[in-house]
Amino acid sequence: MASLPNEIRDRIRNGYRGGAIPCEQLLFLLDSRVSPGAMRARNAFARLLAGADSHRNIEAHTEGSRDKTKHYTVFIDNRGYHLRLDANGVIFQITDPGGRDLGIVQPWVAPGAH
Repeated sequence: MASLPNEIRDRIRNGYRGGAIPCEQLLFLLDSRVSPGAMRARNAFARLLAGADSHRNIEAHTEGSRDKTKHYTVFIDNRGYHLRLDANGVIFQITDPGGRDLGIVQPWVAPGAH
């Protein structure tokens, strides 16, 4: 699994505004606890984090999840994104505030256009 580039990591650190998950723990999760099927979503999420004015991180919980899937909530510029976890604590899906998977590419979008 490819680690996030240092430039992205530094920009994510600069936008960190607190929360139950320290920024270094979030970066560890994004570098090492993501399933292969969620890597596209991880990359899109990292770009959002790096471009944000601020983000704060909430520890893993099941509240607010219709299917009671354990997830982290990360508020990027006050909009909640969910990092959904499997039974082993591996991120298998990252969703936007509307519940859409960040890793899904619509068939009419050229590869690499995201």
